Amino acid sequence: MIIFVFLLATIFMISAVSKIVSFQPFRKTLENLGFKGIHSVLLAALVIGMELIAAGTLYADKFRILGQTLCLLLLICFTGAALIARKRKQLVACNCFGISSSDEFLGKKTYYRVGVLFVLLCFTLFWDVHVQAAGWEEQLIFATASISIFLISILLPVVWRVMKESSS
Repeated sequence: MIIFVFLLATIFMISAVSKIVSFQPFRKTLENLGFKGIHSVLLAALVIGMELIAAGTLYADKFRILGQTLCLLLLICFTGAALIARKRKQLVACNCFGISSSDEFLGKKTYYRVGVLFVLLCFTLFWDVHVQAAGWEEQLIFATASISIFLISILLPVVWRVMKESSS
């Protein structure tokens, strides 16, 4: 199921790019978790780098295991960040996708998102997928579908919230 590889890679790529675009809010989130000064900058760069490498290597059949390993490490880190915030009873802004998610906080929603990404990761682990074997047309279709699914998942909650607010 090649779509799972494309979807997971797309999510991590968009996440990394959005963190680059909104670097300071992402760094502030890390500071709120206890990483101060240069440590927050280095950790932010490390997370972004890992997301970019994970996304890129998921597409390459030879290096997919590296991408899958990085994805797993990132999911563990994201879960850990949510646990730290909940244990300290802090409202730490979620910068999963940069500024677009800064009105949300690390917590239960983080666990659900990590769970969905973990399921996607499992699908990429248990199906023997060869991205390079697919023609460029098929790869383009899957990449477009992945981006569309991801954007819909972001837009639906926004539309739902607007509809809810306008009805009250």
